[in-house]
Amino acid sequence: QTTSLSIMQKGDVMGITLRTKLFLLVIVSISMAAIPIIFSAYEDFRSSNIELERKTFRSITSFVKDGLEARYFDILTYQATNTLQSKNQLRRIAMMLDSNLNILEKFPSKEQSTFLQEWIKQLQQLNIHIEVYNANKKPLVNDPLFTTLKTKYNLKDAKNRSFESLLNYEQLPINGEFTVFENKNSSKSDPILVFLLPSPEDQHIILTAINISDISKNALDAEEQLAKTIREKIEGFDLHKDGFIAVFDSDGTLIAHKGNNIGKKIDFISEKTLEEARNKSMSEEVISLSKDEKLLLHVAYFKSLNWYIVAAAPQSEIEAPTRALIHQLVGIALAAILNSLLVTLILTARLITPLQTLTEKALSLAEIDFSSPEAEELATADLPIERSDEVGQLSRAFSMMGKTLTQNIRELMETTTIKERMLGEISAARDIQMGILPTTDTASLVPHYDISAFLDPAKAVGGDFYDFFTSPEGKQVVVIGDVSGKGIPAALFMSMTVTLIRYAIGKGLSPAEVAKEINEVLRKNNPSYMFVTLFIGIFDPESGILEFVNCGHCLPYIINSTTDKPITTLDNSHQSPIVGVLEHAEYVNNQTQLHKNDICFLYTDGVTEAMAPNLELYGTERFEKTLDMNRKKSLKGLIAAVNQTIIEHRGEAEQSDDITMLAFMYK
Repeated sequence: QTTSLSIMQKGDVMGITLRTKLFLLVIVSISMAAIPIIFSAYEDFRSSNIELERKTFRSITSFVKDGLEARYFDILTYQATNTLQSKNQLRRIAMMLDSNLNILEKFPSKEQSTFLQEWIKQLQQLNIHIEVYNANKKPLVNDPLFTTLKTKYNLKDAKNRSFESLLNYEQLPINGEFTVFENKNSSKSDPILVFLLPSPEDQHIILTAINISDISKNALDAEEQLAKTIREKIEGFDLHKDGFIAVFDSDGTLIAHKGNNIGKKIDFISEKTLEEARNKSMSEEVISLSKDEKLLLHVAYFKSLNWYIVAAAPQSEIEAPTRALIHQLVGIALAAILNSLLVTLILTARLITPLQTLTEKALSLAEIDFSSPEAEELATADLPIERSDEVGQLSRAFSMMGKTLTQNIRELMETTTIKERMLGEISAARDIQMGILPTTDTASLVPHYDISAFLDPAKAVGGDFYDFFTSPEGKQVVVIGDVSGKGIPAALFMSMTVTLIRYAIGKGLSPAEVAKEINEVLRKNNPSYMFVTLFIGIFDPESGILEFVNCGHCLPYIINSTTDKPITTLDNSHQSPIVGVLEHAEYVNNQTQLHKNDICFLYTDGVTEAMAPNLELYGTERFEKTLDMNRKKSLKGLIAAVNQTIIEHRGEAEQSDDITMLAFMYK
């Protein structure tokens, strides 16, 4: 008792007490519940804030983009209106000149020239050029612009026509035709809008023209006004402290900006992100400003002007509300843990004392001799079984355990005694069975004859057997058999069969007569209907003749040990039935001639039916291949080689049947 108490006290000092375990349980339970919630909340709020920021970025960039589109549409409308007005102006001037030319033909040429020159001066103030070509394609005004168009053959219009080819009165529409000339070989070309009007009376062609750049001058002012409008819009946005919004043109030139100065250059944005924005109208990227700071970017692309709209904010500022919320949740969880620990401390104080009493009783069990009559009383005394709570239930269960333990130990001692006696008897039976089997020591003394055998029962004793001995006539008898079933019944049936075979051979009977006599004896004393497959052979070492009967057994193999002759089985033209169950069964002898160095290899079905863990059988093909590869070994080596391949094939699988092999050679 003193030893048990000292062990208990030592455990209290060095181990973890129940109170501590309960405290740890409370802490771990609340932590396991709180941590996933906090982590999930953090991830959810973080994702929500980032997604909200993305939506904000998209809203900002969409707002700016919509403003750009509206203003750009105004510019396009303005340009289209100017272009249309310019075309109408060119047409009116050409038609007016056509009318006046018909009148001028009545005046002297000097007055005609003076009139045209006055017209040219007035039109030059409007940046409009005129020319008149007669039927011979000769100019009347000699305006430098048209002279350039005519002399520069590399100038083509939008339909890839030269200026010279258009000066054909018959090919021009009666109402005239507009075209645009542009020097495609020059990077600084200025497109020219030209109107050609044929005069039906004198076959003159009247041309009016204007530089398109003169039409677009006001559009450039409108584009600058567009940039100014965008700057004003951006100034009205509320941004994160270190965030920014910026607009860049295709060359990276800053058009508008507000916020962090890092956004004044487009270099920090990767080309991949810009390309994605060009392809998909928008893109996103997260870039690292430092080891602890990342920047979330949203890039929108305005294709019409080839501008980029960039909105950005530091990820730390986006996640700041999430971190503040998580800090609050952690504080709540810690407060819950402290309150739970206080409640646990109060409750455990009321449980520890009775549990300590129960612990002392449990430790005392180690010193009880359960084989003594007083064991049950010692195991159940002084337990607080009168309590109505869980401790009382535990005490009553402990009392029941003490009684049951005492009874079970006594039964175990009795069972162990019986089992040890049975194991001893089985071991003796195995020794007796293996002792019945002959050894090969005396076989080597017989001329022209050698033999070897192997038996590995699946259990301590089995139903497989082999036998070999010399008959009264001096011939060599070989026997192999497989009794149905396993264990002690099969071993007893096997012993009876071996004894009957030796007795019948001693009477000078042939193999078939031996089988018939054994069948009749076993059948009459076989209430369990056990049977045996059997091979009995009588071999004459002088002549090489083997006389045998095969009673439902596996056919032996014939292998020549010195040549590469194919492996064959014994000619079993007269197959006989199994032994032990059939009344008046007929058994017939077979006879074959063995040649020098022939090996007759006998075996039971435990060889070919050995099973791997995947239920694959060892099989006849693998068996024959092993025999062929090891034919030049000794009989013992040949049997060992076959057994080794069976072991390798079986692996970790349990042996399912007895394995028996017997081989003899005609030397």
